[in-house]
Amino acid sequence: YSARHARVLMAISEFSARLLDEVVPAHAPVVVAPLGVDLARFQPRGGDDASLFGTHQLSLEFPFIFFVGTFEPRKGLDVLLSAFDEIARHDDAVELWLAGQPGWGVGPIEAQLAAHPFRERIRRLGFVDDALLPALFRHARAVSYPSRGEGFGLPVIEAMACGASVVTTEGTVMAEVAGDGARLVPVGDAAALAASLVDALDSSESDRAEGAVRARSRAEHFTWEACVDQHLVAYAQALNVS
Repeated sequence: YSARHARVLMAISEFSARLLDEVVPAHAPVVVAPLGVDLARFQPRGGDDASLFGTHQLSLEFPFIFFVGTFEPRKGLDVLLSAFDEIARHDDAVELWLAGQPGWGVGPIEAQLAAHPFRERIRRLGFVDDALLPALFRHARAVSYPSRGEGFGLPVIEAMACGASVVTTEGTVMAEVAGDGARLVPVGDAAALAASLVDALDSSESDRAEGAVRARSRAEHFTWEACVDQHLVAYAQALNVS
């Protein structure tokens, strides 16, 4: 009812707008307002990250793959845990750091964590504060976001703004957001995710530097100022103001 009777609809991605077309073909006009990223806070160079890590009882000595998100089936954490089984056999030093809090349907994920053959190399960080998150993105050897579906996938663009090597899912909104700034793998494919993360782990310093520049450049397309401008366009349309 709302989609058909509103004067204007807003979507946070072209992907979401297309989904709306499928679900409610006859709807009000749509204005797409992609989310933005705080490019000053999420950047490749920070302050004293070593001290920040120390404050949170973390160490920069260990290479780690980083995931942030609610622990629920949609986020694909089960796929990442399966992939980490293969990754840990390939690399005997890398750890998996998981940030986020439990959501719905967490039982199978908890069981998978408890039974994981490399559970001693999986670190659960819980909620991470605003200061620590960019540092985690900066220092991760790879950031994995294997979500099955999002409206936008903000952690992907925040990680890319920090120059991180991001691996996320194709055929989803994250592919629209990431552009050429991240590696893409099929949804639910643990083997492909493992292979792509291993590729990120094994990449040379020059390849990592080149990828960081490309990721940052892509992230710079998404600003909160542009998001606000699109909201103003929508409000003007709703008020019939040219």
